Amino acid sequence: MTRVKHKCVVFDIDGVLLDTSFIIKEIDDKGLTGDEKWNYFYQNCNSNKVKCYETMKAYLKLLITQGILPILLTARNEHNREQTISKLKTEGIPFFKLYMRPVDNIDSSSEFKKEILIEIQKDYDILLFLDDDPFNVHAAELIGIPALKAPRVHLYYEKEESCK
Repeated sequence: MTRVKHKCVVFDIDGVLLDTSFIIKEIDDKGLTGDEKWNYFYQNCNSNKVKCYETMKAYLKLLITQGILPILLTARNEHNREQTISKLKTEGIPFFKLYMRPVDNIDSSSEFKKEILIEIQKDYDILLFLDDDPFNVHAAELIGIPALKAPRVHLYYEKEESCK
């Protein structure tokens, strides 16, 4: 007997559900790189200034009414799990599961997300993957998952001409 997989849509968090673009601008303005860049991002990504995109929250709620599970996949690391969940709850963002990067994982964001999407596919029927990073979108497409690049663009992606 074949097991029926639940349908889901997989979402990135930053730049897709939460507007963190001002943090990226501050990082660029300060000229932060490497660990300083990520430390600054993690110190600010759950602040009160970070707000959800209301249309995306409405989309998540609509999916749930249709029996489609919203699953979140972020490159934020596990050190930030409690703060991330708290922020998502504060913003009223519903979700079924949250996948985060293990602390010791040093893969690129696209490689990490591709590996997790492959794992998710084992148990769920992924209808769509939404991310603001064109490299992550391309990685999903390479494994046969329909993907869209969210229109909210972090400044550093605007400098990229192509991910292919």
